[in-house]
Amino acid sequence: MNDQTYHSKYECDCAIIGGGVSGLYACWRLLTGDGSSNQGKKVALFEMSNRLGGRLLSWLPFDRDGGLRAELGGMRFYEAKATEDQLMGHQLVHHLVHHLRLQTEKFYTYDEPDQPDQDHTILYLRGARTRYRKPDLTVLQQHYNLQREEQRFPNDLLEYVIGKVVCESRRHISGDWRLWDRRRWDLMKPKLKYEDQYLWQWGFWNLLSTMLTNEGYQYLMDSLGYHSLVRNWNAAEALSFLAQEFAPEQPDHLTLTDGYGHLPTTLRDKFVQANGTVFLQHQLIKFEKDGNGHFLLDFQFREDETSSHGAGGRIPFYGTVRTKDLILALPHWSLTHLEPSNAFDLLAQDELGQHINAVTGVPAFKLFLLYEKRWWEDKNGGGIGGGIHHGHSVCDLPIRQTYYFKPDDDAQDNGWGLLMVSYDDDETVDYWKGMEESQEKRKHGRQELARAIEAHPLLSPSFSGRLSVKDESPPVLPPNLNKAPNHMIQRAVEQVALLHGKDPDDPDLRPEIGFYADWSLDPFGGGWNFWRPQVDAQKVMERLATQSLCSDEDGQEYRAYIVGEAYCGLQGWVEGTLTATEVVLENNFGLKRPDWLPKEYYLGPGLR
Repeated sequence: MNDQTYHSKYECDCAIIGGGVSGLYACWRLLTGDGSSNQGKKVALFEMSNRLGGRLLSWLPFDRDGGLRAELGGMRFYEAKATEDQLMGHQLVHHLVHHLRLQTEKFYTYDEPDQPDQDHTILYLRGARTRYRKPDLTVLQQHYNLQREEQRFPNDLLEYVIGKVVCESRRHISGDWRLWDRRRWDLMKPKLKYEDQYLWQWGFWNLLSTMLTNEGYQYLMDSLGYHSLVRNWNAAEALSFLAQEFAPEQPDHLTLTDGYGHLPTTLRDKFVQANGTVFLQHQLIKFEKDGNGHFLLDFQFREDETSSHGAGGRIPFYGTVRTKDLILALPHWSLTHLEPSNAFDLLAQDELGQHINAVTGVPAFKLFLLYEKRWWEDKNGGGIGGGIHHGHSVCDLPIRQTYYFKPDDDAQDNGWGLLMVSYDDDETVDYWKGMEESQEKRKHGRQELARAIEAHPLLSPSFSGRLSVKDESPPVLPPNLNKAPNHMIQRAVEQVALLHGKDPDDPDLRPEIGFYADWSLDPFGGGWNFWRPQVDAQKVMERLATQSLCSDEDGQEYRAYIVGEAYCGLQGWVEGTLTATEVVLENNFGLKRPDWLPKEYYLGPGLR
């Protein structure tokens, strides 16, 4: 990274705010992309924390050769399919990873993907335990008062709902919706109506309530493992998302051998090699127009555990930055907390405020337990009918989803295993937040965890996105990683014991280390975002992709754009994040489609 000294002012040609994967992708493409007018210009990235990667954060507890990854944020992507007219397949991410020569591993959503009868993962609802992939419906029906049309497997119940909506609009559309890809869904969404209202005007919960009983709705929410998927978000976007996410024929999930967080780290390295500049711990407070087509950005230094480090003990801090072009790669929460100015005022600029507030953040929480022995692989202590090697279980307890991880096949297996004991969202996050300690205690807990990692003969402080700080002892943890308090671990152990039908006092269930990430905290405001009902999301995406946030004054052009996950057509996925970013770059910065990405691949709404 370029070494910087303290200045009160700084100038660049393009400033990118936010060091998540979208901001880093934009930086890299601007300086290396074919057709970019920014090649050779001064491009700078400003990040408020002490690390890069945003909601991609990986810990490799036994370093790279250990073959075990704790993905505290995003954790997987779909393998690109062979043909472009098939469903799903994360083409941009897959081809980008291949272009960057990053090594991938299969991410096992199921234990035996092609053999449902060999998948021993669990569906545990209302005290009934059955197989996750092929549940015994008679067992579930004893605990849910389901109507006849609701007595289906969870995915089939989703298909029933989507089919009923599409059928009502049949005179306006054509083709089998099960074969619609992202492009086809975007073409059809403006035509879809239900009870004489456009689908985007419906809240998804409101829509479901017209088709399902409350028991049917509860069964669907419980069995999917996510509360947010059936919450009252934009029904048009919900149906499109769920139809693709739960399609019968899906490609494999993949992840990176070095952790998904290695993707933004690699983009950072490529950006810096192209003479880009990165500033950490610089929080944008507001930005203003200067009257001459430039922006003035006001930053403040963001204190954290690394504040005493740096060259000579000094942190580079630029109070004011002047830039011609501005890209805001920020979460919705961060955008709404910018101070108002003549360039960006969500109250005074009504249309801008409506666009920015067209989405809402979804709380998300991940709790991990690291074990010296993978007890869930035991035939009598694992899942339904045998031990579990991969995959995940779902329940209606506060842990909601539990993922099981073992070292990669080509890694040295030391017997250790990792349990993402709780992956939950929305209302269940409140359960775990009630056990979070004060900020001061969390800070001490992070220090304890860092010392424990340093003292352990096997564990490694291999975290993605952390820029090396010399003479760290103990290592400084990423800001979103926290040590789990003992009572949080105890509640998680009790629930996973109930999920597996084990004794909660079984010593095998006591982990060596417990840690968590809460993405509802500052500055993210959620693990992902969803479009609100009553919002024509495609029109908002097209507006943000093609027009500057700031209107021209007296013929003066001001170029400011938003990129990232919040305002894309595939929210919650890196694929949506990067395709929306690519659209903005191609539309407004003269970039040509990269040669590593298929020319015919659909990036989403707004491409001119």
